Amino acid sequence: MRKLYLLRHADAAKDDGSGDINRILTDKGISEVKNLGDSLKDIDFDCDLVLCSSAERTKQTWQTLSTHCNYRFEVQYVDALYNPSIENFIKEAQQLNDDISSVLMISHNPTTSEFANYLTGFPGLISFSTANLGSFNLDIESWKKLGEHSATMEWLLPKR
Repeated sequence: MRKLYLLRHADAAKDDGSGDINRILTDKGISEVKNLGDSLKDIDFDCDLVLCSSAERTKQTWQTLSTHCNYRFEVQYVDALYNPSIENFIKEAQQLNDDISSVLMISHNPTTSEFANYLTGFPGLISFSTANLGSFNLDIESWKKLGEHSATMEWLLPKR
């Protein structure tokens, strides 16, 4: 059994002309992340690796959450998770070492929601709002086996 967590970045400012990748979190976004962190304090949340989009808002989402909850997970910033396709998510997951049993992927919509629906086989059922974190159980022996209908959703936080 493997565990996959998907997190959509928190509320971000509009592009100020410095480019979409450089957009930062708003005060609302920082508050959303802290609310998520408070929701996680009653859950046994742990992962072996964090794969985070290279966008500033996803980095800030992770930095705020990890500081608020005192998480010390290994983090890799991945360009392929910025403006990704479902295939980008699949490729990143399938190339994980099988010693890793749980991973958190931080990215963007609409693809985070689309990927969750692909994994569970329920198109359109799951929709991530800003700073939503979903937990998925994968009944696979190897990350290479990740694909459509390979996951069941355990929870989506915070509940709104």
